[in-house]
Amino acid sequence: MSGARPTMLLYLLLATLILTAWAGGAAGISSVRVLYLAGCIGVAYQAVRFGPGYHFEALVVLFAFSPFLRRIVDYECGYDPLGLMLTGPLLAGLVPTAGLATSILSKRGHLIGRLGPYLLTTLTLSYAALVLEFSGQYVPAVAGFGKSMSVLLYGCWLLAAAEDPRRVVRHGARAFLVVLPVVSIYGYIQYIDPSSADRYWMISSAMSSVGYPEPQRVRVFSTLNSPESMANFIVFGLLLIAVLRRFWEVLLCSGPAVVALLLSQARTAWVALAAAIFYSFFFSKTWLRCTLLAGVVLVAGTFAVVATPAGDIIATRLQTLTDSTGGDFSGEARLDEFQFIFNHVEDYLFGGVTEGSGKTGWETNTRSLAASDGLIVSSIQAMGIIGGPIFIFGVVWAALQGLAHLQRRAEPEFVVAGGLVFGQLVVIPLSNPTGAEFGILFWSLIAIAARTPPKDHRRPPIPVSAAGGPH
Repeated sequence: MSGARPTMLLYLLLATLILTAWAGGAAGISSVRVLYLAGCIGVAYQAVRFGPGYHFEALVVLFAFSPFLRRIVDYECGYDPLGLMLTGPLLAGLVPTAGLATSILSKRGHLIGRLGPYLLTTLTLSYAALVLEFSGQYVPAVAGFGKSMSVLLYGCWLLAAAEDPRRVVRHGARAFLVVLPVVSIYGYIQYIDPSSADRYWMISSAMSSVGYPEPQRVRVFSTLNSPESMANFIVFGLLLIAVLRRFWEVLLCSGPAVVALLLSQARTAWVALAAAIFYSFFFSKTWLRCTLLAGVVLVAGTFAVVATPAGDIIATRLQTLTDSTGGDFSGEARLDEFQFIFNHVEDYLFGGVTEGSGKTGWETNTRSLAASDGLIVSSIQAMGIIGGPIFIFGVVWAALQGLAHLQRRAEPEFVVAGGLVFGQLVVIPLSNPTGAEFGILFWSLIAIAARTPPKDHRRPPIPVSAAGGPH
């Protein structure tokens, strides 16, 4: 089968699924929630038959639009606090992992050693779920474990079973080329005048991090589930497109994407993007494209500050990157989180702490409305003083294991994977890249970076006519 045919079939299936869910939700058919889950599994099954790259491509699209479809359905059918439709992409990611054990056993060798950090993180995640179950918090236990393990298993599958990791990355770049303009433009429209469905979800979810459901008072989250999710999604897409796509495609996508990224006001993602560009600049096959992306970011950022209604807010937010945390609510809140844990170590010995659980009095803290979104704090809350650092060690171990294989003349697909992983490592104290829409990209690119060939191994370039992959 030629490369064009599975691509057309895949996007036809994705478009049919998305449009059907949108139409059913707009018509007030609540059963579309369950049907959407079945559709995600069906699309994923067909994508796996095409190849690992097509499956990764499908996941990028599903993760991009599932939160938007959930809001459409919720607006017409009533708010679903569990967010059932958001599990669709996670279930799609689990489809190919059914044969993971067979793939590992068939390859063995050096692969077994590379799975060490994955096993360590699995054990700590299991412990966190058990602690919550023993305290009677069954829904958070199942939901948290499922979200984290599904993306972790997918990363293991790519590490063990992806025939050509370079092609997987290129498929991911093509997926972002399709969805990033939509996410960016919708994000700007959302800032100017959020839709009724977006307003309803903002009020019903009571998420303080998304701003207010009023024009020009929204922290843009576009089609994703939060400003942080959208911002990190854009960061991954920007670097993949900048390094692996054509010059005109970079210019077409990057400008609007940078504006949307700034409208998210997610400074952690801004730092992650800067770190990823900086890292990739030191490799011979990516430095020129990284210079181009840095220039586009500078121009688009200047435009956003000077020529958009959000210019003053963006400028103020940018200024906090170099100032102290004085007057910065979220910056002070993050410092308070560490101070609070330090002052209540005895309450965090075994973990099992969730926001509002009443276990530690965390919710009475003066700034408890801020989310505990850093990997360090969230891990200690969930796994305790001992289990949390073990989990963090496993995550960093897996990431460094991937970065260790990169050479200065490594192929751009491996470099961009390593750069994005490095960017997430830099912001680990402020962000948690391991679960759900964060995790699917983070663990996938860790696996890709770890598949970098040894220094003395020279792989031929992907032949366009035979690869059947993206151009």
